[in-house]
Amino acid sequence: MKYVMEVWDPDAKSNRQVKVENGVIKYCAPNSSSDMQVITKPFKVKPGHVTFEKEATEWFDDNYGFSYIKRMLLSGFSTFIKILPITYEADTEDVFKKARFQLKDCPVNFIYAPRVSLRRLTPSWVRKLKKMAVPVILFYVETKEEIEKTRWQRLMEAAFPLRLMFIFDCKHSPLSYSDKKYARSKWEKTVKYLRINSFLYLPEPGEEVSRLLLQRIGLYPKKGSFDSGCYC
Repeated sequence: MKYVMEVWDPDAKSNRQVKVENGVIKYCAPNSSSDMQVITKPFKVKPGHVTFEKEATEWFDDNYGFSYIKRMLLSGFSTFIKILPITYEADTEDVFKKARFQLKDCPVNFIYAPRVSLRRLTPSWVRKLKKMAVPVILFYVETKEEIEKTRWQRLMEAAFPLRLMFIFDCKHSPLSYSDKKYARSKWEKTVKYLRINSFLYLPEPGEEVSRLLLQRIGLYPKKGSFDSGCYC
């Protein structure tokens, strides 16, 4: 079924005709007789939000996936970033394959964000993730000195010509409060000195991801935005 509705365009300061077809939102002129006109004047249509998420695969395994996604939609999230823990480089394809199978019936849009140990992250692993079109890598550390000992230039070269985003998952790192503070400080200095594509705050699962972070990852306005060619 095709739907046509009017939504307010703040840039043009006027309503725009929008067609929704097979979950894809497109600007259009409603000339087709098969289109269903939807009256949206009483409603204010807003973009859906994006959040990090780590439990969807388990909910779908237990056959409660649609209920879980429904709660997510009711909270305003129409897209999620699935955190995908991977222990070893050799496990990468299998972990992604399993996650794709678990989420094959997921009705909303999502991307993967692998979470790996910085100690095990190698240039070859970065190249592998780059080929898999992964836009962001979450990493955690097991000692406070790991960040300053890591050869970041080699990892960045492995990601070239893309600028993969590296985000420090400080809360997942098994360190004391003082060691986490030390590691975070070293990471901030490393990001500034080497101009690493990063974001110094990792939102909690269930927390709205800021537009700036979405832009840096490359999601906005392609995901979580009510825009031409975007997905709900």
